[in-house]
Amino acid sequence: MKLFAFRTLCASIALACAAGAPAGAATPDALAVREVDASPVGRYLVTFDEAGLAAYTGGVPGYARTAPFDVPFARHALDADSAPSRAYLDHLKSRRAAHVAAIEAALGRGVAVAYEYAVTENGVSVALSPGEARIVAGLPHVARVAPVRVHPLSSYRGPAFIGADRVWNGTSLPFGASATRGQGMRVGVIDSGVDRAHPSFGNDAACGFSAAAPKLVARDCVANDGVRCTGSNPAPETGVGHGMHVASTAAGNAIDGSAVPAPMLPAGWAMSGVAPCAQVVSYKACIATGCYDDMLRSAVQNVIADAVDVVNYSIGPRCGGGDPWNDSAHFLAAATSGIAVVAAAGNTGAECAVPTGLVANLGPWVTTVAASTHDRFLGPLLTVTGPGEPSPLLSDMILTPGSATLPPPQTIDRPRAPLRFYAGNPGACTADGGIPAGYFNGSIAIVRRGGCNFGEKIANAAAAGADATIVVNNVDTNFTMATDGAPAGATAYSISSLAIADALVAFVGAHVDAPGPADRVFADGLEPAAGARGDYRRQGLTARQGDVIGSFSLRGPVPAPLEDLAKPDVSAPGVDIYAATDPASGDYEILSGTSMASPHVTGATALLRALHPSWSGGEVKSALMTTAVPGTRENGTTPWTSEDVGSGRIDVAAAALAGLTFDETDANYRAANPSGGTLPIKALNLASLRDMQCGESCTFTRTVRNRLDATGTWTVEFDQPAQYRLTATPSTFTLAPGQTQTLAFEAEIVDVTQPGALSFGSVRLREKEGRSPVQHLPVAVRGSAVSVDCAGGWCNFRIDAFSAGYSAIGCEPRCNFLWANRFSPPASAYPITLTSATFLTGSPSYVAQGDRYDVYVYQDDDRDPSNGATLAGSFKNYVVSTAGARLRTVTFAPPIVLNGPGDVVIALASPTGTGPRPATGELSVFRRRSYVGDYAGEDPNLATANLRLNPEAIGSNANWVIRALGTTAGGQAIALGGEAPVER
Repeated sequence: MKLFAFRTLCASIALACAAGAPAGAATPDALAVREVDASPVGRYLVTFDEAGLAAYTGGVPGYARTAPFDVPFARHALDADSAPSRAYLDHLKSRRAAHVAAIEAALGRGVAVAYEYAVTENGVSVALSPGEARIVAGLPHVARVAPVRVHPLSSYRGPAFIGADRVWNGTSLPFGASATRGQGMRVGVIDSGVDRAHPSFGNDAACGFSAAAPKLVARDCVANDGVRCTGSNPAPETGVGHGMHVASTAAGNAIDGSAVPAPMLPAGWAMSGVAPCAQVVSYKACIATGCYDDMLRSAVQNVIADAVDVVNYSIGPRCGGGDPWNDSAHFLAAATSGIAVVAAAGNTGAECAVPTGLVANLGPWVTTVAASTHDRFLGPLLTVTGPGEPSPLLSDMILTPGSATLPPPQTIDRPRAPLRFYAGNPGACTADGGIPAGYFNGSIAIVRRGGCNFGEKIANAAAAGADATIVVNNVDTNFTMATDGAPAGATAYSISSLAIADALVAFVGAHVDAPGPADRVFADGLEPAAGARGDYRRQGLTARQGDVIGSFSLRGPVPAPLEDLAKPDVSAPGVDIYAATDPASGDYEILSGTSMASPHVTGATALLRALHPSWSGGEVKSALMTTAVPGTRENGTTPWTSEDVGSGRIDVAAAALAGLTFDETDANYRAANPSGGTLPIKALNLASLRDMQCGESCTFTRTVRNRLDATGTWTVEFDQPAQYRLTATPSTFTLAPGQTQTLAFEAEIVDVTQPGALSFGSVRLREKEGRSPVQHLPVAVRGSAVSVDCAGGWCNFRIDAFSAGYSAIGCEPRCNFLWANRFSPPASAYPITLTSATFLTGSPSYVAQGDRYDVYVYQDDDRDPSNGATLAGSFKNYVVSTAGARLRTVTFAPPIVLNGPGDVVIALASPTGTGPRPATGELSVFRRRSYVGDYAGEDPNLATANLRLNPEAIGSNANWVIRALGTTAGGQAIALGGEAPVER
């Protein structure tokens, strides 16, 4: 049988297609409206149709290719200073000038270009009104117009906790490699800038840095020339130390208490970044008012031109989300140019307090990082000292600073400070009566969370005389404290643990003495006290549970149409991280956020690229993912899932020894774009397996490369998902160094009559001789909408997602074939009595008056119609009386009884007629329930019909619109495929 032609139609059930537009096709007007949403800053990014330097593959006469070649498992680089690159950049510059002149002519005014882009694309940033932006979007050679948005910054033992020290000291190295602290690596940081005077960025001679070869290269992206940033002030603005914190976490020098200014560290301790001997290349693209798209894009141009080894991006859209093929396309150009890209997953905020489903920085080519705890805390602590013997819970309580209150280094230690709690208004909210004047004089106020904002609580406590305020939890969920609106210079902290909060409130509430004078001093510790007392230390060291996800860390699942993309990718320490900051913020400060987690992974990536210089960025990402370790959700006991943190918390020492790596090509990344792409996202060669429409079974193909220096033999093992069974082909394989192996994984539902709820598992790759750590791939699978879901006797088996758009399928000239849907009722529904069937036909162009349809119903005991099924009944000779797109219903007389158990197969044929495309389906997500076969005459034998799923048989993902009605054994109505249709 020849391959069937198919065509997408746009129609209602009753009417032919309005204006002849295909279903789902975007009209030019709709596209223009999307592209020119109003800019909050009045500037727009205008992208022209020429390829940028990093993407140009040739084709313009006289200009040679400049893009790196797209080869997997290989490291690529763009040479922005080569003769072909310089020539092509000159060409792009002249083209930009011509395009800007065309824009000026169309607008009837001059246009000031704020930024130019020539590396990731050819484009400019210009000031336009929304109306002007619409005009520009319609001009020749303009590929896209997008508003400039403003993005927020995603706000000691850290390196050792993730295993970096074992790479430093050489105890976890691949064969033939030398210990490294990142020597020779260049770490890019797109952020708020770095101050070269800070000791974290001085020229450490032990790492080979000098005035001629400096530790810090700092660029200011407030201006650019199309390739590089050309601003004159790369240092951070006053009070904006985010970039310094990030850069020092990734690659800051090793310093101790002898540094000037000195960090507050316990005696004998030092602090450093993860890759302390790597060079830091800072790109200042954020200022006090935020991070602007056009500044950020200019930074990426420079990152690619500088050919850094890894770039950190602790920035992202507020409340996550986004379209990576548009929002992060410039980072795809960076990845294609050989740069590993690491980005923060994002944090909760006032606009998005619940982190689920909001993960940011979604590009599959990006390593997206969630935040979790490490096992030591260095920062402010409170210990209740009396009276009597307080609970051990009240010793070394970890205090989390407020977002806008006094940093801990700017406070003073308070031994035996009075602790007070006001039971008359536990939350210190104004609406609840406020606090009596002087009640908290000279004391630390203990206040409950809830009832009003944190700034109001702190202000009321301070007005009542509190020297500091500690807000403690009232529910069993972690929280961070946004203290905007608190009094200037206020000291405020939070305690998230509900058990500690309850114990503290109970103890302090039971030990209350009279308020003291406002100027009372407690440092001498001589006065007797009946009330609760505690030692406040602005910097102390204590143990804590590591690998607990930060409550603020944005997480998956990624919403449609990217639901098969697993994000975040990994986790790293990002809770209470002590690192460098700007002088106005105290030179060092404690910050929490995925911004702090991301640079841990950036530093780890630098170490791995130093150890494995031939690895691509994708291979490094896969090594970190497949060797990551497990942890828990906020309660400290429930295991986290891949939707929370991806593969787990990174372990650099294990990643350094990874034997197998994964990689992907630029072409496949682009093909996986849900908007017009041809490759399903789940087909990308990523170190994770995810299918949210798995149904009864789904498959994945992955290719690995042996990066060991010796031949290795691996066995595939599984942690099985709750409702699915995983298999692999081959299940054992042997690879010589450098060889690759393609693995086919299948997930098959355990009980086809159950819905197939979201299930998590993992694939483990174990090398027989232990030459590599055991590597793992997280798995997430879920049954599709066609999986059986029964409640109260009512069962709904809908295969199609038909609404208006559909495909008519057949042959030209006309041919006969069989098309069928398979349904899986639960055993409890049998016997089923079917009374009618309904199917969809297309427009008069494809189904003609007089066309005949036959409907056949089969019982399939083994749930595999390709090997045959038992014909249970039929309706023959339905004749189309009126051509047109509509649902058509036939009534079975007598009704067809199916005794089960097993599947129900409903097949159609159109043996006579003139319409060329009798079969009709819809093109949402293929459900693996629709088949095509040969038609050899009435009462077809499915065993000889060569029945195959639609993608294999005809190259189409259409789900047939075939449904049926009847009753179950108990007499309740049952719909196979949907609710009762309406004939029109």
